[in-house]
Amino acid sequence: MPGAGIPQDSLPTPNIGHLVRQAATRFGTRELLRFGDLRLSFEHVERRTNQLANVLRAHAVTRGDRVALMLPNGVDFPLAWLAIAKAGAVMVPLNV
Repeated sequence: MPGAGIPQDSLPTPNIGHLVRQAATRFGTRELLRFGDLRLSFEHVERRTNQLANVLRAHAVTRGDRVALMLPNGVDFPLAWLAIAKAGAVMVPLNV
């Protein structure tokens, strides 16, 4: 068992970016998200959320910033949420 014998509080806590990257490496082209006829793989979600996170950083979004998100239900919502988390910011969902 990984981490056996190591105190829990000394293990690093993975962030969402790390978990998405790890899942993309492990599951690659397997389906992660499905909206109607649109299907996105783990690899696609990793690439797209990295692109969006980089755009946020280019607009001076930094760790701890709050980013308001107003989107209808659909594939863009979870992609934006993951990108915001990867940029270190916190999503503030707004009801539409």
